[in-house]
Amino acid sequence: MLARDLQAWRIAADPVAYHHRWRHAQQGLTGNRRSAVNAAMAAQHALVASDGCIDAGPLASRLIASWNHLEIAAELVAMAKQPCATIAHPDFIRLPASMRQFMRLGFAPAQHACRTPMSRGQLQSWGAGYILEGLAPCLPYWLAQRLALPFPSITEGTGVRPQTFDHSCFWSSLSHAQTVTVALRHPSH
Repeated sequence: MLARDLQAWRIAADPVAYHHRWRHAQQGLTGNRRSAVNAAMAAQHALVASDGCIDAGPLASRLIASWNHLEIAAELVAMAKQPCATIAHPDFIRLPASMRQFMRLGFAPAQHACRTPMSRGQLQSWGAGYILEGLAPCLPYWLAQRLALPFPSITEGTGVRPQTFDHSCFWSSLSHAQTVTVALRHPSH
């Protein structure tokens, strides 16, 4: 089995591994207990099984390959789309330089950008909503359903539609998130 197929299978069958409430506690779950939690989670969120076609096109494949960086990507998207709200919050000063650098790439702010300061949690929530509203309709249903699971909260009504979703900003944020993740693990850099 190819690594990308294995990752797709994990996303489809093992939501406990990335669900925001379980991802840090899931290490102790093995065997039947892990299966039971995954089954309960699938029932609670009405998750449908993948249609058996794990290779669901280039868009889904690219998202699947970078799934572990989705939370940071959501925060980066929000920073790019909500620059005034990002800079106005005290959290901005404490952001890793690699995250602040992403804002300099020059993506257009959201059409109805907020000026009220947003914390990192609020930015991630807004970014998650933006991704769900703009990208989910372009994905296979089973994958789109799982987009919300890594996030503790999601802002609804970001004003984006699939036709106005900034794919360039999102895919750049997902690529950049891999660099940020490494920087967050190694604070001395």
